[in-house]
Amino acid sequence: AADLRQRAEAAKIPEAERYALLREAAEVAAKGGDLDASQQAVDALLARYKADEIQLRGSILGIAGASGKPLDAIMMTEEYLELTDAAAACDQSEPALRAVDEAQRWARKSALVPLELRAKSRSEEIRALAAEEAKLADARKALAAGGDDPQACAAVGWFFCVWKGRWEEGLALLAKGQNPRWKELALQERAKPSDTAACVA
Repeated sequence: AADLRQRAEAAKIPEAERYALLREAAEVAAKGGDLDASQQAVDALLARYKADEIQLRGSILGIAGASGKPLDAIMMTEEYLELTDAAAACDQSEPALRAVDEAQRWARKSALVPLELRAKSRSEEIRALAAEEAKLADARKALAAGGDDPQACAAVGWFFCVWKGRWEEGLALLAKGQNPRWKELALQERAKPSDTAACVA
C-alpha cells in the first residue's frame, strides 16, 4: 500500500492513474487489516478528487471487515459511528442505517459495555430519523421540483429544525409554510440581527 501511495504522489502521471493508485492503495491496506493506512489513502484521494465519500469510506471499511485479519474492534466501531454521522448529515438514510448496524456489530465484538450502549443509542436515533424522513418523501419531492407548497414547506421545515438542527434552511421553509404560528415565529427569528454590530446599529 505504501508503494502504491508513493507512485500516486509522483508529479507527472495522468490523474486517472493517480486516482486508481490511491484507490488501490486504500483497498490493499484494508485487505491487510491496516486501518490507518487505508484511511490515509482515502483521505489523500478525497483531498484531490470529487468522490462519494460515504460510499468510498463504507466500501473500504467493508473490505477491511471481510479481510479476516485481526482488527481493533474499538477502532472499527468508531469509524462506523463517524460514517453513520456523515451519512446522516448528508441525508443518506440507507448508508447511515448500514453503517450504524456495523457499528453495533463491532461494538459487541469489543465487549465494552459503554461502547455497545453508545452504538445502540445511535442506532435508535438513526432509525427514528429515517422513519421521520420517510414520511417526508412526497413533500421533499415537491420542493425539489421547484414548488413552494405551504404544506410541504411546513413539514420539511419542521424536520430540518427539530430533527436535523439545520435552522437556517428550516426557518426559511417554515416562513413559507401553512402553519400561521410557525410562520410568524420563523419570520421573527429570521428578522433578528445576526451579529453584535447589527444589534448596535
